[in-house]
Amino acid sequence: MDRLAKLFAALGAVAAILVAIIVAVPAAAQNSLCSNGVAVPNPASNPGLVADCEALLAAKDALRGDANLNWHPDRNISGWDGVTVQRRAQRVTRLDLPRRGLDGRIPAELERLSALEHLNLARNQLTGTLPSELGGLGSLKAIALSGNSVTGCVPYALREQGARIVGRGVSFCAEPLPTATPTPTPAPTATPTPGPVARVDDPVQPRPVSPGDDATPTPIPTATPTPTPTATPTPIPTATPTPTPTATPTLIPTATPTPTLSTHVVIPASYSDSCSSGGAVSNPSSNPGLVSDCAALMYVKDTLRGAGRLNWDYSVHMSRWTGVFVVDARVTRIVIGGGSWSRQWRLSGSIPAALGKLSKLEHLGIAGEALSGSIPSWIGNLSELKHLSLANNELSGSIPTWIGNLANLTYLALNNNELSGSIPAEIGNLSNLRDLHLNDNELSGSIPAELGNLSNLTQLDLSGNELSGSIPAELGNLSNLELLTMERNKLSGSIPAEIGNLSNLRSLWLPGNELSGSIPAEIGKLANLTDLALGDNALSGGIPTGIGNLSKLTRLILSDNALSGGIPTGIGGLANLDNFDLHGNELRGSIPAEIGNLANLYNFDLHGNELSGSIPAEIGKLANLRSLRISCNELDGSIPAKIGNLSNLTHLALNNNELSGSLPPEIGNLANLRSLRLNNNRLSGRIPAELGDLRLLTHLALNNNGFTGAIPSWIGSLSQLTELHFGELPLADQCGE
Repeated sequence: MDRLAKLFAALGAVAAILVAIIVAVPAAAQNSLCSNGVAVPNPASNPGLVADCEALLAAKDALRGDANLNWHPDRNISGWDGVTVQRRAQRVTRLDLPRRGLDGRIPAELERLSALEHLNLARNQLTGTLPSELGGLGSLKAIALSGNSVTGCVPYALREQGARIVGRGVSFCAEPLPTATPTPTPAPTATPTPGPVARVDDPVQPRPVSPGDDATPTPIPTATPTPTPTATPTPIPTATPTPTPTATPTLIPTATPTPTLSTHVVIPASYSDSCSSGGAVSNPSSNPGLVSDCAALMYVKDTLRGAGRLNWDYSVHMSRWTGVFVVDARVTRIVIGGGSWSRQWRLSGSIPAALGKLSKLEHLGIAGEALSGSIPSWIGNLSELKHLSLANNELSGSIPTWIGNLANLTYLALNNNELSGSIPAEIGNLSNLRDLHLNDNELSGSIPAELGNLSNLTQLDLSGNELSGSIPAELGNLSNLELLTMERNKLSGSIPAEIGNLSNLRSLWLPGNELSGSIPAEIGKLANLTDLALGDNALSGGIPTGIGNLSKLTRLILSDNALSGGIPTGIGGLANLDNFDLHGNELRGSIPAEIGNLANLYNFDLHGNELSGSIPAEIGKLANLRSLRISCNELDGSIPAKIGNLSNLTHLALNNNELSGSLPPEIGNLANLRSLRLNNNRLSGRIPAELGDLRLLTHLALNNNGFTGAIPSWIGSLSQLTELHFGELPLADQCGE
């Protein structure tokens, strides 16, 4: 028996060496490219950035296809197209390559960007299947792939760690049902071989995105607000009252003269003659207006590429025409296209001018097709128009100033196109507007203060553009606003305190900008807020204690800033919170035990701060937790055994702290665990045999601790394992993972 035990131990040690070689050799073999001191300055001190550089070079050819990218080892990586290097961590945290003409595939090598938080490949011509390896991007927070021709789904592992899909066109797949795996009997001659990664996905509730989906006819939006939970928020502490900002005076934009716009089209009389045959229009002599509308639409069908698939025909009554709605013998609604990026009818070319003949049109929706060219001026003739959606097409040029003359407009969606130039101040004239979606274009310049005049506005989405300057304080006048999202721009300056006046606001998304200064305490007045995302900016100062009063809050994302001070204990009272992310700041002090009250929490991320003290045992009460990352801090003490109660946990990262003591065997109870990172601590004793029960484990890092004893033989039973680190093997990603 002693001989057999020694044999197992020897085989285990050999297996660990082989795994270490498998993991380490590819990066080492290529380091000559990115270690030249040009792509990565001081490469010896930045091994993680060297690894990122090599990963991008390995992915370049597959990703770009016939397009051009300036990724080259003779150029500093901070100047590579679409690449953002986080200054403090010296890691690639963003890859933004929308509309670059990429026509290759999404390479599996991107998995090696272990610190990547934002991946934006939208609006290219990428093909192929989404690689399952993307599920290994353990830091990813947002992924945008819309407007491509990829198949498959986004790995379920990303959903579990709190990542979200931005835009449309892809979704998470279904969570797999765990299959029971019989415990194998280790064979003395078997060398454990890492098996393939099994990753699938399931749907996730994303933040509100711009609709633009007119596939199903729906009533014109009304001003009725979405019901919100009735929980009464805790009053804001009154010891030091914060003065309420005074309302900013409403700006009156300069009136734009009513344009004289022509449709520039003459419809041949033959179209009217055919529409008067009695098939499409009943009693044509009594309904000349509908005959005119019929002729215009048939002319559209004959001139718009792809429209031949529509069932519009002289022999078919107009009440049965696809996407056409007739009220009082006139066409009032046109709803064509599948919304999103479905390309339902594969319509292409410019928007037909004949649509301008529909003088009673109230609702024009052509979304999710491939329309190109500029926004036509004849739309300004449609004085009855209430709903205009041209979202998810390929429109270019600027937003015309005459759009401010459509006085009846309540809904305007121009999102997900290629529009450029500035946002016209004349939009501030649209006093009836309730929804404004201009996101995911190429708009630049500042946000016009005149938007503060839109007193009926409930949704404002300007995200995914190149807008700069400060956030206008006048937006604080939008008392009916429920959604405000301006993420992924170049906005700077401070967050205006007037935001605290938006008493109906439910969602505030400002990540991915260059905002600075402190988080205004007035945000604590937003009693209806459910989503607060201010990550990836340059905000400083402490976290306002008033945030602990936002009782309806479900998502709190303040990551990648320069926030300091401690974590307010009042956050432990946010009973509805499910996503809590403070990673990449300069927070100090201990982790409040009150965190254990957040019963709905599924993602908890404090990675990369300066937190100290022990891990509170109360974390073991978070029964719904899927991902727990408190790595790269200064935590000490032992790992609480109650972590073993987190039966839904899939990702556990406690690495790069000063944790000591033995590894609790209760971790073996975490049957759903996929990734376990405990490296670079001061843990000691034997590695518990119970870890062999973690049959879904794909990543295991225990290196750089003080464990004793032989490499366990049960390693060979972890058939899903693809990454294994024991002994003193250094992890290249360190605190960037």
